[in-house]
Amino acid sequence: MHIAALLLSECSSRGAPTDAYLAFLPHLLTEALWAKTANVPAALVVIESFLRVHPQLVMAQHGVTLMGHYQRLIALKSLDHYGFALANAMLPHVDHITGMANPLHVLLNNMFRRVQQSKTPKFAKAFVVFFFRFCVVMGAPAVANVLEAIQAGMFRMIIEKVIGPEMEKLADATTHVEKRICAIGLAEMMESGIGVLGDLFGPLSEAGVKLCEGAVVHLSHANEEDEQASMYSEEGEFNAAYCKLQNAAPAEVLRPEITNWKKYFSDVVLKRIGGSQPAMLACLPEHTLVTLGVYSCTPPFNSQATQNLLMTVHHANEHPRLARFEG
Repeated sequence: MHIAALLLSECSSRGAPTDAYLAFLPHLLTEALWAKTANVPAALVVIESFLRVHPQLVMAQHGVTLMGHYQRLIALKSLDHYGFALANAMLPHVDHITGMANPLHVLLNNMFRRVQQSKTPKFAKAFVVFFFRFCVVMGAPAVANVLEAIQAGMFRMIIEKVIGPEMEKLADATTHVEKRICAIGLAEMMESGIGVLGDLFGPLSEAGVKLCEGAVVHLSHANEEDEQASMYSEEGEFNAAYCKLQNAAPAEVLRPEITNWKKYFSDVVLKRIGGSQPAMLACLPEHTLVTLGVYSCTPPFNSQATQNLLMTVHHANEHPRLARFEG
């Protein structure tokens, strides 16, 4: 299956016809194939390739089947990382699903069920990264609208009760790619939702800095547990049918135009939000402001800019009425 994914990607990159590969898709989506745990990671790589090349056709004709596989995977503790991988692949194209009402609601409600009933550290981390990916791919206002359509007040509730607390635990448990996704998604969420999240500005900003500053987990170590799990069936039987082919899964870069993601996060906090509402920065401790200042300034570090920023914050602290955010 990995070979099929590689061939499909190569044909697409060269502009060669890829329609001949579509006949393989129904066989790839059979329940019998997905029931064998060792087949799942390879099948996911092929699905990701099809979604890059023929997203509308795949989702229109097979979206309901894919959602069925997703629902099964995300519900199982041993396979939920594959559920998130499938959700990531479907997310940009989920609106093309036919024959299912509110597919985004279905996608999210299955995650919320796990959050409420059987959350694990592995699931919590994947959920936080997925949430911020959602903000990057669909836009934070769209995320807020979807959550509010599911239940009034859910946007703030998810951020306050789940995203914020879980971010505190991820500083030293995320890869470089995951940190980048979280920083960009958090920045966009904070900027667009500041009217709702005003009193959470301080904790979210601090959590974002801690995440940026935390140790980077190497991808091989992050995936070791998942790869070990893929070697066994749900019944615990060893299955060596899956052999990873690295070149069949090209790396995806979200928002490639953002070359310095720490600066992007800092600019949103200090300039876009803090610039228009300086009193908001008064709730941030000095070490957080200094770190953000370092991110925001291009080398060599402009210490005078940070000093000016700290003076602005001290001025806000001296005037309590300014330090109160009126959203």
